[in-house]
Amino acid sequence: MSQESAVETTIERLIATPPGTQQAVEQALGIPLRMTEDNGDWRQFEAANALASVIARVDYRLPVSAEAKSEGPHLVVEFGEECPSLDTIRTRFGPLQAGAPPSPHAKNGTGYFDRSYAWGRVSFGYRFLAPHCLSSVVVDVTKSHRG
Repeated sequence: MSQESAVETTIERLIATPPGTQQAVEQALGIPLRMTEDNGDWRQFEAANALASVIARVDYRLPVSAEAKSEGPHLVVEFGEECPSLDTIRTRFGPLQAGAPPSPHAKNGTGYFDRSYAWGRVSFGYRFLAPHCLSSVVVDVTKSHRG
């Protein structure tokens, strides 16, 4: 029996506490975010190299106006050196649906496998050149589950 990885633990925390607020994201990831943009419709927060071996980059976008054209908050977490296989992710998080395939025009495009939850969707990203190595997770929270 293999030990749960730091990446798997991070994903589990994101699923347990959907990222509907900046504070929820910071708590789930264990790192602070800084606001990089506020255009009246969206606030964008980022963190880079906070936990380089686990998390390489974070991009969190929070709609702040009723007119924002998103279903809800959108979070992208790119992982560092550690990268669980697709089989490991399926075993840990259950069945996944094939999502967007990698673009054949991008040298190292990312393909996604999705899992839906009552509060939204998690997409697990695998790069074309490293199809057995999780590179990112995209979390979309539905508007009704915003913080």
